[in-house]
Amino acid sequence: MDKFSAESAEKLARVVFEMEQSNVTLSEAENRAILAVKTSESLKTQLAETASLLEDETGHKLALISKLKSAESALSRLQEQMEDDEESKRVLERELGAVKTQLSEAKKKSEDDSDLVIQI
Repeated sequence: MDKFSAESAEKLARVVFEMEQSNVTLSEAENRAILAVKTSESLKTQLAETASLLEDETGHKLALISKLKSAESALSRLQEQMEDDEESKRVLERELGAVKTQLSEAKKKSEDDSDLVIQI
């Protein structure tokens, strides 16, 4: 029986050792699982924050695009108005030139008429 008891004790010691090893392995696995859950929660929080920032930036970008389009439209209107003003200025300058020519001709005619009156 001593032989049987020695074998049983040896088997029992091996089983106890394997159980202890399994418990250590299980504990390590649980610790890794806890760490993975914490990491996952942290990443989810970071993702939510990043999504919120992206949404804010997208809103700002859209607002800036709208302001840019408005400014481009205003610039286009001002350029058209400036072209119209320049054309009006050219027309007025031509008319002024014509009036100056007419005035010059009228002065010359008046002088000629004055000379005729004086001669008579």
